[in-house]
Formats: sequence, C-alpha cells, structure tokens
Amino acid sequence: MRALVNILLILTAWWPKERSGLEHHPVMEFADFVLEDTSIAYDIQHYKLAFDVDIPAETLSAQTEITLKMLEPGDSLMLHFVGMEVSEIKEGGESRSFNRVDSFLVVSLGRTATEGEELTITVSYHGKPTRASAGFGKGLYIDSSQSDDAVTYTCNAPWAAKYWFPCQDNPADKATSQMEITVPEGYEVISNGTLISAERTGAQWVFNWQENHPIATYLIAFAASKNYVLTTDTAMINGTPLPIYHWVLAKDSAQVTPKLMRVNEIVEYFSELFYPYPFLDEKYAHVHFPVRGAMENQTCTHINTGIDWGDWDVIVAHELSHSWWGNAITCRKLKHMWLNEGFATYCEALWIEHRDGPQAYQEYYENQIAGFYLDWFPAHNDPILDPPWSEIYSPLTYEKPAAVLHMLRRIVGDDEFFSILRTYGERYQDSTALSEDFEAVVDEATGQDYSWFFNQWLRAPGHPEYLISWGVEPTGDSVRVIMRLRQTQSWPPDVPIFQMPVEFGLIEGADTSFVSFIDSLEDQSFEVTIGGAPDEVIFDPEGNLLCEIEVSGIAEKNPDEGSGFVCSTICSGLLEYSCDANQRVDIAIYDVAGRQIETWSGIKESGSLDLGHLSGGVYFLRVLSLPSQTHRVVLIR
Repeated sequence: MRALVNILLILTAWWPKERSGLEHHPVMEFADFVLEDTSIAYDIQHYKLAFDVDIPAETLSAQTEITLKMLEPGDSLMLHFVGMEVSEIKEGGESRSFNRVDSFLVVSLGRTATEGEELTITVSYHGKPTRASAGFGKGLYIDSSQSDDAVTYTCNAPWAAKYWFPCQDNPADKATSQMEITVPEGYEVISNGTLISAERTGAQWVFNWQENHPIATYLIAFAASKNYVLTTDTAMINGTPLPIYHWVLAKDSAQVTPKLMRVNEIVEYFSELFYPYPFLDEKYAHVHFPVRGAMENQTCTHINTGIDWGDWDVIVAHELSHSWWGNAITCRKLKHMWLNEGFATYCEALWIEHRDGPQAYQEYYENQIAGFYLDWFPAHNDPILDPPWSEIYSPLTYEKPAAVLHMLRRIVGDDEFFSILRTYGERYQDSTALSEDFEAVVDEATGQDYSWFFNQWLRAPGHPEYLISWGVEPTGDSVRVIMRLRQTQSWPPDVPIFQMPVEFGLIEGADTSFVSFIDSLEDQSFEVTIGGAPDEVIFDPEGNLLCEIEVSGIAEKNPDEGSGFVCSTICSGLLEYSCDANQRVDIAIYDVAGRQIETWSGIKESGSLDLGHLSGGVYFLRVLSLPSQTHRVVLIR
C-alpha cells in the first residue's frame, strides 16, 4: 500500500517520497479498533455478499451471509458492523434478536451453540453507508456524479470493512468470499478473485465475483464505474498463463496503460524468486480509484492512475509483491505490519536490482530505504514490532524493516536468504503469521539462533551510530592497523548497543582489501597486520548496515591512555591493573564475539585479575564504574 499526503500534515504525518509517494494514515483513535489480543470466539469460513448499489441515491441495500465455526460454546455472536439500518438477522433460517453496541452487532442465538458447530448467519440491512473517521481506508464511497472520472469503490485498510458489511474485522480471521453486486446500467464492477457471471442487460447489471482463496476483510473490495476501459495482458508462470487486467479511466488510458505494461515481467520474476504467484488460478489486476495512493486488494490492486508515480515499476512492484507478503500471508496482528509492508518495500529494491543491476539496488537501498528512514527517525523513538497505533503505517513498518531484510540477506548470503523467503511463503500461504513465525524459519534454515539479530532490530528502537577512528603502528616490515569503533547512540533512551558483523575497507593505492569483525561493545578496537600503511580506512564500504557514521580522526595504540586506568595488554594468567581514581571499580571482560565472560564489582583501585581459567586469545576489558573505557588484552597460553 502506498499513498500521497497533503503538505498540511507534515508535522504529524509521514511525508511522502517523490519517487513513488507513500501511504499516509492519519493518527488512528483507539476507539476505531478492536483489541487484537481479544480471543476469537468463532472462525468465519465464508462470506456471501449481495449488494444492490443505488449509485444515484448513494445508498445500499444488502444481505451478508456468514458461514462460521464456533471455537468455543456461546449463546451469542459479536460481529463488527457500523452504520446503516439492520432490518433482519437469521440464523439457520430462524429470525434472531440483536443489539448494536458501539461498533458491534450482537446477535442472540436463542440457545448455546457448541464448540465446533457450524452456523450460517444472514444479515439484511440498508441505508447510506457511514465512513470511518480515521485510517487510510474509510469504507464504501459512492460517487453519484456523472463526471468522466467518477468511481464508486471501497477501501478498508486497516479496519473499515465493518462500515459496509458485517464481519469479523480482524486480520487473524481469513475466509473465502463471494460478492454479487447490482449496479445501474452501464457500470462495470471489478472485485476479488474470478468473475463467475455478468448480466449486462436491462436497467440493472449484475456482477458475480468469487474469491476461492482465504482473504482478510481489509482486502475485500470492489470498484464500479462507467468510465473504465480495459487492457489485458498475460504472464507465464511455470507454463501456466496468468491473466492480467488494467481497468483505467478512458480519458487517461493512452497515457497510463503503457506505464503498467511490465507487470508480466515483474510477476514472473517474483514467481521465480519466491514461489509461483499465489492466485494463479484467478488473476492480477489494476483498477483505478481516486484515493491518493494505492491499495493491494487481493488480486485487484486499487491504484490512483492520475498520480505521477515517477518510476511506475516501483509502485507496481510494491503492490504486486503484496500478493505474497500481505495477501497470501497476512500479518496476524496489525502491530506485526512489517511482515506486510517491510517485505513489500524491500521488493521494490529487489525489482530494481533485477532490472538495473546490483549498483542500482545499492543506491536504491541507501537513498530510498535507509536514507529515507534515517531522515525521518529523529522525531520518532519506537521499535518496528508493536509500534504505537499512529506508526502502524510509517517508516517503522516500511523502510526500517526493509533495511532489516537487507542486513539479514548480507549476513546469511543470497542462497540462504531467498531459501528463507520461499520456505516462509510456502509454509504460511493462505494463512496468517507473526514475527515469531518468520524468525523461526530463519533459525531453521540457518541452523543458528538469530534472536540476537531480531531482538535488537525488531524489539528495540533506534539504530547504531558509529564513531570511527583509525591509526597505524609499524611492526618490522609490516604495519598494524588499529581501528576503533564506538557506538554513540543515546536516543531513544532504551536504544541498545548493537551486535553486528562489521566490515572495514583498507585502501592502498588502487587496491582495497576488506576485513570483518563482530562488533558488540560500546567501545571496541580491532587490529589487523598488513604489508604497508593504508591510504584510507572506510567503515561499511559495501553499505551492509542501517546506521549513521561519523569519522573522528586517528586512533592511538591505547585509545584510553590518560583515562586514569591502565592494565597490562599481554598476560599469561594474572592481569595487573591500576587506577588513579580513589574509588573501587567495576570491570567486565568480553570475548571477541562480544559475549560477557566475567564481571568484578567493587574491586580495589589496583591489583590483579586471575584469568588463568580462560583460553588463550584476545579479550576486551571494560571499566564500568569510571567513564566508560575498553582495553584490548591478549591472554597467552
């Protein structure tokens, strides 16, 4: 989903990028939502929706038939439904009493339904639809004008389906659907799935669409207009033709349609990269709608084709990739939105890489993903996972998690990374997932525990801010290059010290050599011996990290000299130390992977530490009670 915003919202909203525009969702009031952690008492299996849309009167006469299975015993059901007048509710052919409480329609069953029992609830209602007060989508919009750009359409994200049909408006509950829509003569209607029938005769035209794959309520949609013209195309997925449709305004068709003509290439590429297009037995479509953005409704993306999207491939790739990440697999809770939008944002870069090459990918990542997030970050201090409602659609769920996927790819390598995406996609296809599900696939595919990675990047705020310095020391015919790396991030207050593999590029004339280390301390030094002094040392030369970098100058051999604390740099068992401060000190020792090995608290200001039980190698001694400082120690055996 992508949208443009008005400049008047710049102080409270996410400002759009020029290259494609972004979604903007006004701050949502909690009253507009159900509690996601509330247990679900029933599982909806199927929605059968029948709408008679009186476009000139801007009213709706409708019947929603819901087939559901009880997950626990109960004598009533709570459906989400707002607005319009309910004339009758039946269960199993019998009329049932009901009450309306806030955004709920409470149906009395007149008995206690048992766990596992299947029920059919039919709700008849009519009136002029109301709209949600906040959110990107506000429900059903009926345009009675006779202008050449008039469109009647729906837009639900994140929870506005309940404004035009009774439902369980929760992304955790997906169901199949059928939609029969009656409109005045001359209107074409497009919806999810496959067109089963169309009766284009008389004063009322009837269109019957059917979605056979489970669909979340926020993705159920239709659009109707007398102004559409249709262009068709075909993609070949593993030898199977996929029909592609573009319904755009007649007045814009000549300009817009050519910009959508790479959909077949993009869907074919993503089908190779991930797994075959999830709705291959149905279609993929673009449908114009007049909202300032785009919405990835299942099999029929709504997009404002009147917007100058710049590089149209980017918005097309973003919305199309939701077919895998968001539609086939839906985040079970909205506060795990990064599984939808972070993946789709990263797919923009993947398409750029395929179309234009690795350098274009890297530039796109640095400018449009990492750069955009870093520009936005200073006024925001929340984590990717479980952000406040006002940040559900923001760089916290788009650009930052796209950068997390970029970093994960660089750590595990391309083969493993795309294997992870395929496994995750196929395992949860036609279902829902949480962050923990994706993390489990990563651990399974790599055979390693990646909680260290996801905990700091998903569950903690911010990102590393590195202060870099370096120096050299002659050692006979060679030189020792000393690279000091300090993490200086201090905001948000709970921002962590990040543990990440880091890389330095050592430039000597026309040659560059690369050295890698694990950084996990607030202040850490690394050394490498090479033949000659480098002309320059560059941190993160390949752009692997999401970070801010500042170069401070040349590092000394002992960067903490003059701090008042000194210790031996080489020892075989006892490490001698002394401190000018007239106070007891706290010390911790870490191995080269950044793991804390041992701590000493309140020890006297001078003395020795027994390291005889440790294996030989390089360790880092960190003084905790004085101004923070770190010393490199070599333990000889």
